Amino acid sequence: MPLSVALLAELAGMSSSAFHESFKAVTGYAPIQYLKNTRLHQARHLLLQDTHNISQAAYAVGYASPSQFSREFKRLFGLPPRAAIQHLAMPADD
Repeated sequence: MPLSVALLAELAGMSSSAFHESFKAVTGYAPIQYLKNTRLHQARHLLLQDTHNISQAAYAVGYASPSQFSREFKRLFGLPPRAAIQHLAMPADD
């Protein structure tokens, strides 16, 4: 079952707007932005563990489209998924 702000608000016994406001006050993010960031961080973790390719990671964290996932990944991390993983997987020069 996909999460929605309306469902979370209902479970918390709040209106959607009150839930949104409270959530943002606690986390600093709107609920949808928080969920997006969490999914992207989880996907990056899957890619770094080398257990998923880019499309598999995108679908595993709830994206319907690998291209949408790649755009949002680049927006958050500054590099497309493949380049970010290559960069992060490189050993540090001492």
